[in-house]
Amino acid sequence: MDCGEIERALLHGEPNDSADARAHLRGCETCRFLVGDGAGVAGSAVALLEGHLAGLVVANRRGRLLGRDYAREASRARGRLLHLAGFRRVMDELYRFGPGLYTLAEDQTTLCRCEEVPVADALEAARDGASHVNEVKAWTRVGMGRCQGRMCGPALAHLIAYTTGKPVTDAGVFTPRPPAKPVPLAALAREAR
Repeated sequence: MDCGEIERALLHGEPNDSADARAHLRGCETCRFLVGDGAGVAGSAVALLEGHLAGLVVANRRGRLLGRDYAREASRARGRLLHLAGFRRVMDELYRFGPGLYTLAEDQTTLCRCEEVPVADALEAARDGASHVNEVKAWTRVGMGRCQGRMCGPALAHLIAYTTGKPVTDAGVFTPRPPAKPVPLAALAREAR
């Protein structure tokens, strides 16, 4: 039985939540939980609940929270996660971009607020042969700002798809970058003292 499968089962109350799975986790020192946006962007409420539930599972694994107390708390957290998942599905459907939305943007419409890149620049890159979001990013700086493309990335992918006539999945997604921030050498020198 794979550690990841067991951990997902325990977090989400799936059928692998068995005595064998719990016994494996109690004895396994390499098992880790991945929760929050690193496991899938679902919002801060879901991230907090997943972290809470992972903590409950660890407390159970270590023998600190057992029996009915564990079952009650874990069931409550899983129920809330299911509720939020349903809410997320409704919101995604309700606020889904409709067909033709990207035809409404004018050339001067800002596509990337962080880098102040207008739609015209992205369209020009696409017309000049850029067919992937990373190509447009390299040519125009769209997606290089503070949000790292979380706001403009999907819009850019749809814009490329509309311009090239290809499926939006062919436009791709931005290459992930580590959340690094430049640090002045003087700050590092002060820290070393």
